[in-house]
Amino acid sequence: MSPTRKSVTRRYLILFSVTAIVLTAALIWLMFAVFSPTPPRSVSMALDPEGSYSAEVAQRYRELLKRDGITLNLVPSKGALNPKRNWFMESKLLSPGIT
Repeated sequence: MSPTRKSVTRRYLILFSVTAIVLTAALIWLMFAVFSPTPPRSVSMALDPEGSYSAEVAQRYRELLKRDGITLNLVPSKGALNPKRNWFMESKLLSPGIT
C-alpha cells in the first residue's frame, strides 16, 4: 500500500514546521548568549559628601536596588563638575560639559 499524496505532503509540512521551530529557538538562544541584550546589573552613581541628604537617599536607593539584584556603586564627589570629570576619565564616553 503506497502512501497517498496528501499524507506525504502532511508529513513534509510537519517536518518543516518542527525544523523551523527548532532553528528559531536556537537562533534566539544564540542571540541572547552572544549579544547579552539584558541591562547591566551594576550601576555607578555620584553623590555629595557623607552626611548630606542626597548621600542618605543614595544609601536607601542602594538598598532598594539590592533587593532586585542590582549593585549600586556610590562614588563620592567634591562638587558639581567632579562626577562628570571622574566618569569622563574612566569611560571616555561622557563629556565634561553641562547636561
